[in-house]
Amino acid sequence: EALPGYFRTAEIICSPARGGESFGIVLLKAMASERPIVATRIEGYLELLKNAGTARLADVDDPAALAHEILLLLSAPELRRTLGARGAVFARDYDWSTIAQRLESIYRSARSGRSEQGAAGRTRTTRRKGWNDR
Repeated sequence: EALPGYFRTAEIICSPARGGESFGIVLLKAMASERPIVATRIEGYLELLKNAGTARLADVDDPAALAHEILLLLSAPELRRTLGARGAVFARDYDWSTIAQRLESIYRSARSGRSEQGAAGRTRTTRRKGWNDR
């Protein structure tokens, strides 16, 4: 419960992961709190961030590069605000209400894809072979 408060009081969120992060939920939490990010270039972080323009990245096991990015942001308040604002916009796409709407749309689309109009204008349901059909 206290975690959002910690994020909001930080000037920068630094996540120097060395690997094994499949997604980067901590980065999303930082972005939702409008905080700039300094993180390492690992696969999970790169997949999330792509070209979002919300973070400064350093190579794994390069503490000098990590320190450089942190110092750069500490000396550039406008850049911190810009990265934080971009992150807040980016994080909205991962809000549970947004994800739920997307999933509902996918389910509705999949469901309607199984119905076909019959000759008399009635809806006829076609059954597709599934994984449990033997």
